[in-house]
Amino acid sequence: MGGCVGSHHDSTGSLNENSDGTGGRNQPLKRERPKWKSDYPMTEGQLRSKRDEFWDTAPAFEGRKEIWDALRAAASAFEGNDHLLAQAILDGASITLPHV
Repeated sequence: MGGCVGSHHDSTGSLNENSDGTGGRNQPLKRERPKWKSDYPMTEGQLRSKRDEFWDTAPAFEGRKEIWDALRAAASAFEGNDHLLAQAILDGASITLPHV
């Protein structure tokens, strides 16, 4: 038989995932901005254009559009330094990252 996937909120209101009986929990977003480097120089306008292209095409490859929309909204909130809103969007959409 297959495993059961479910979720529930604990006493603090945080979402807990339970997929294989071991349970799991997302860690809060880190407030530090990731650093990246482009292979070629680009202006802020070019970067924004690339980001828009990514968000517009990503749902076509895999996944549900509403999840991609939530990820885009969370990324936008995070970029605007509204970390609490970004975390609330991820929690509200039940978006979790696997623990490595």
